[in-house]
Amino acid sequence: LTPIRFDIDKAQLRPESFAILDEVAALLAAHPTGTLEIQGHYRSTGYAMPLSQRRAAAVRDYLVARGIPAARLIARGYGED
Repeated sequence: LTPIRFDIDKAQLRPESFAILDEVAALLAAHPTGTLEIQGHYRSTGYAMPLSQRRAAAVRDYLVARGIPAARLIARGYGED
């Protein structure tokens, strides 16, 4: 997938990410038995893990707002890994 963009050092989705996330939501809606792991990665020292988790959660929340059940979405932050 195209990388999802965020504001610098924040978990706020950038508007240019909405189109790809809308496509992901449509794909998930068309395949109602599938699940998706949303992986957050961030290259920085100190707070990479918490920020990567918040970013993954922001993507999950966006998809839930588009009608995808939260139970089908796993949001995990991996920091620099």
